[in-house]
Amino acid sequence: MQKPSYLSLHLLMLFIFLFVPFNLAFSAQKVPANIIYLSSGYVIVVDKKEQRLYVFQREDGLIGKVFEAPCSTGKNKGQKAVSGDAKTPEGIFFVNQILKNTQPNETYGSIAYALDYPNIMDKKAGRGGNNIWIHGTTRPLNPFQTNGCVVLKDADAIRLEEFIQIQKTPVVITDAVQWVTPEQKSAERKELHAFLLAWQKAILSGDSQVIDLLYLPGTQPQSKAREELLQISRKLGKISRYYLVEPRDVTILVNGNNGVIVFDQVTEIQKDNTYRGVYQRLSLEKVQNQWYAVAEVPKASVVAHASSPAPAAVSTTSEVSTEKPAKREEENVKAFVLKWARDWEGGRFASYKSCYTETFRSRGMNRDAWVKYKEQVRAHSGRISIKIENLKVTISADGKRATAVFTQDYRSSILKNRTKKKLDLIKVGDDWKIERESVA
Repeated sequence: MQKPSYLSLHLLMLFIFLFVPFNLAFSAQKVPANIIYLSSGYVIVVDKKEQRLYVFQREDGLIGKVFEAPCSTGKNKGQKAVSGDAKTPEGIFFVNQILKNTQPNETYGSIAYALDYPNIMDKKAGRGGNNIWIHGTTRPLNPFQTNGCVVLKDADAIRLEEFIQIQKTPVVITDAVQWVTPEQKSAERKELHAFLLAWQKAILSGDSQVIDLLYLPGTQPQSKAREELLQISRKLGKISRYYLVEPRDVTILVNGNNGVIVFDQVTEIQKDNTYRGVYQRLSLEKVQNQWYAVAEVPKASVVAHASSPAPAAVSTTSEVSTEKPAKREEENVKAFVLKWARDWEGGRFASYKSCYTETFRSRGMNRDAWVKYKEQVRAHSGRISIKIENLKVTISADGKRATAVFTQDYRSSILKNRTKKKLDLIKVGDDWKIERESVA
């Protein structure tokens, strides 16, 4: 047998050295645990602890980092809760507007990407504030220096635009990135993919009751949203007998007990066999180790608070309510009451506790004792369902107090009842709090 020449061995070793380690390293590369699955496009991840922004892309079946830059986030640590708290929100967001500044200034630089904060999960949890952007600056970049935005060096902010598709590219902001291999998320990937297929199967069934079972109680699609789902159902029913209509271009992300699935859904096949479809985004919440979809609740009026000025030479479109103050506050109270009920129903006791004033008392219990009592009830009741019906709100003349009267339909494994309840509320800063809870 002829021995390989020195040149052949040299070329073989060079090939192994240059190519094999790179491929092995890329395939084993750790990624943020937030990225469960990525079909196409990019995902932006912000690590508040490390003050870094990353961009990831799927290529050749593997997820890899394609961009990294230092960033600065809020002066104060923790999850953003209210306007002016100088905290950067945490969650899964999408860019809904790109603002370009033809005359860059020190604070905002050349470009800003407006995020959809507060999103559905923030509203559900009662978190407020607005004007949260990723933007540039021409000042020296120091850690933890912003009022809540994510700030980059101006050149990095400009570069970021090539990775962003409005309403399509997810932006995950997390307190600290947990780096894992894709194999470590395989169980969660299967679980969430199974949920997506169950959701589509429910839509294909056309049965609104089956659809509702996949949604967190109290957040099922209503009115227009429900009709849109049923329209998709009717279209899918016609074509599913002849074509595979599974979700396409799927991206799955999680942040704690919240998740988002984005995908394309084929809804029509034209006569020339071309496809038409819709872009879907499912917001998810994990309750008692089970994932549920969460539909957008009716919007309460939002007033834009100028916590930070708009960039010079940039036109913004903040949503400003033109409703009368009393009417606006009435809607805010209604949204608060629904949020309070969902917190109790879902066992989110930290958020539930924040709904009450520090001086709250009921049945001889202060706030801490009341919440502890509710936790014990929740522990022995299994799954709880709460519906709020005939909600009526009255606002005081000075706008600082309110009453909410409604019928509560309460159901659990051990109790079912309908009770007329009354909440006495007081305004604390910009937020409504429950001062007294009683049977009306």
